[in-house]
Amino acid sequence: MVGILDVLTAGDCEAPARSEDEVLSELGLVRFPQPVLVSGCGAIKFHNGDSLPLLKPYMGVPPAIVAALAEPPEFILTVENLTTFNVLAQGAAGDHRGLILYTGGMPSRSMRRAWLDLVASAPESRLLHWGDTDLGGLLIAAVFAKLAESLGRSLHLWEMGCRAIARAPAETGSELSRTDARRIVEIAARHGWAADFDGFETAPRAIEQEIQEIRALADL
Repeated sequence: MVGILDVLTAGDCEAPARSEDEVLSELGLVRFPQPVLVSGCGAIKFHNGDSLPLLKPYMGVPPAIVAALAEPPEFILTVENLTTFNVLAQGAAGDHRGLILYTGGMPSRSMRRAWLDLVASAPESRLLHWGDTDLGGLLIAAVFAKLAESLGRSLHLWEMGCRAIARAPAETGSELSRTDARRIVEIAARHGWAADFDGFETAPRAIEQEIQEIRALADL
């Protein structure tokens, strides 16, 4: 049954299979949703009227109480993997005036609602996503792209695509099937990332965030 729900909620029969917890979380069938992990500058406002400055290196807040940002950051960056989020939160990417959110892999329904509330309160902030350069990573990026489009905004990729692969150590990564490579290019074209994957199908390779060099977020 969970496998059927996975296909129905993913909206793509070729998408990688997700765990039972991921599927139930997306459907909102988790009694206690995971907190949203946030790193950066500024403060978060809550639905009860309270606000709290962001703590260093990061803090976790229940997604249901998130209402808005007290002031717009320069960018809002979602990060797929927990290790990379922690490295960024510890300052490996240097000083910046942005906000970093951990997606928890494929974001839950509650995390998506919190993201929408935060983004809606920051109309001038750039919206970016950094995940693995593989089919699963592009599907996660596509979720946030669709959310951004619902607000009339665009989401850009950070450190994903052909240039990111070229910068990664040659001995790292893995080959992709032609089917996965085709799907990645299709997703990229649909959301305005075609330039990031120009020529990808000629030598498709997947890389994970954890093996990539951390670049300065001030460059965003």
